Amino acid sequence: MTTLNELLESFHEIASSPKKQLDAYLSQGKKVVACVPVYTPEELIHSMGLVPMGAWGGDIELKESKKYFPAFICSIMQSILELGIRGEYSGISAIVVPSLCDSLKCLGQNWKYAVKDIPFIPVTYPQNRKPDWGERTYKSFI
Repeated sequence: MTTLNELLESFHEIASSPKKQLDAYLSQGKKVVACVPVYTPEELIHSMGLVPMGAWGGDIELKESKKYFPAFICSIMQSILELGIRGEYSGISAIVVPSLCDSLKCLGQNWKYAVKDIPFIPVTYPQNRKPDWGERTYKSFI
């Protein structure tokens, strides 16, 4: 029986070395889809028999991604693209990028040109402002 400390140690090891976990999935013959934070519908990926894996960013020096983004854009997006360009996500079947903010929209579009060997799947979330509750919510933001 696995103890709580063993589980926590296992989770710590995976979080500290996501590339090692990706390689383990690939060596088992599993297809992995990277999920960009934060609201990628991982259940859809599971339902297709694929493994959803968080696209990890990193505290790294940004070089190539600066060609695609202005300096002020979200550092997580910059580091995800940088790691993609460097080949750190090599082996994944695709990357899912939700379009919840302007930075994410830019990431997806730039991914298509910067990381040509890994397909980009955009996810757009529907909005419904017609019902009374939707209109009230929308108006509270403006």
